[in-house]
Amino acid sequence: MESSKEKYIKEILKHLKRWALMAGVLRFIHITLGILAVVFSILVASKINSIDKIYIEWFAFTAAVAIGLQTGFDLGNKANRMRKAWRLLNWSLLKFNNCEKHTLENLIDDYMTAEEIVGDVKETVK
Repeated sequence: MESSKEKYIKEILKHLKRWALMAGVLRFIHITLGILAVVFSILVASKINSIDKIYIEWFAFTAAVAIGLQTGFDLGNKANRMRKAWRLLNWSLLKFNNCEKHTLENLIDDYMTAEEIVGDVKETVK
């Protein structure tokens, strides 16, 4: 039978894995949207005559959507917060496993602090 201590540790390990994945995915999306915005903005601004007007319009639309999503949901900041929370919780777990003074209560407190760091998605209108 699993003790309550083991249940807490199992739950914290689950969150560590999830936060690491989410930080990576958010960073990938952030970078991808940034690249799309730059490339399509350059294509629109360069006014290449061999590109049909309809494509230029789609390029402009794509650049605008990429910039809007990137800034509207503050993906870079969210990815940074996920990684910061992961670092705190990972450090706390390492300390819990290797230092008798760092109790389960300290680990749970650090988990709550990490959750506050993650926070919610912040949609901003700029």
